[in-house]
Amino acid sequence: MASSNQPTPTDPLHCDRSEQDSIWLNIVARGAGATEIDLLLARKVSPNGAPDDEEPPIAIAAKHLNFQAVERLLDAGASPNQATRTTRWTPLMLAAFQSDKPAAPRVIELLLERGADPSITSVRRTIQPIT
Repeated sequence: MASSNQPTPTDPLHCDRSEQDSIWLNIVARGAGATEIDLLLARKVSPNGAPDDEEPPIAIAAKHLNFQAVERLLDAGASPNQATRTTRWTPLMLAAFQSDKPAAPRVIELLLERGADPSITSVRRTIQPIT
């Protein structure tokens, strides 16, 4: 079987600048500070990420309890209810799942203040972050 030399959409070496920036935004949402996120957002990267991202930047930031990233992304217009594609977990669910960690309450509070909907359920309809 012949292998395809076509680049994948997530291959940063073979995609356009906006796709590269979206990939980098997803990477820095994991643990970067406000400066790195602000630099990417200044390049007009969508705070909601690319349409085909499995996890939008806000979900990644919430999952990693990165308060600065969540705050900057929300300030830039990211949806506080933007869920992951497969499981449909929202940023609030991802942060609440880790409520035993010291950083979680602050991230959860920020998401709720900015419009996160605690009544949204996941695909399995078994995960609700706030009752």
